Amino acid sequence: MNIEDENRLKLIEKVFTRFLIQTQSDSPQLSRDYFERFTQLLNQTFQKYSQLKSSIETTISSIIYPYHLSNIVTFEYQLRLIRFSLRQHLQILELNKN
Repeated sequence: MNIEDENRLKLIEKVFTRFLIQTQSDSPQLSRDYFERFTQLLNQTFQKYSQLKSSIETTISSIIYPYHLSNIVTFEYQLRLIRFSLRQHLQILELNKN
């Protein structure tokens, strides 16, 4: 992995971490904004740099794991994870068709 790929991965990790922090705040709009920014960034990265997909999935999984095991996880956060998983699954199906 070159330095540019590492920087892209760090950016995705940073935005996703901020999104998780915001899901625990009292400002739902701000967490939605971060989530939208994260999904946009993720989609753009998958389209342009498909070689990063596995690294991104590993990074996101490692970030999610502690939240998943805690009582901090909110219903809204769970819905977002489901939405993310669904979008990811649909993208995989789309790629398999092509």
